[in-house]
Amino acid sequence: MIAGANFYIVGRDPAGMPHPETKKDLYEPTHGGKVLTMAPGLTSLEIIPFRVAAYNKVKRAMDFYDKE
Repeated sequence: MIAGANFYIVGRDPAGMPHPETKKDLYEPTHGGKVLTMAPGLTSLEIIPFRVAAYNKVKRAMDFYDKE
């Protein structure tokens, strides 16, 4: 990356965009990172995924989300 940037933060958009009929997300949460790995000129870019965090009502605190 020849922009002089040390970090490039990407949001989830459009990962949360639902299909108009099925209402399922059109893209998975990691879609943006996958697209960046295919971008010409960004071959040396290290993709670091975010861990999803949300408020845990049982613990009454923020906690990392685990699907399982």
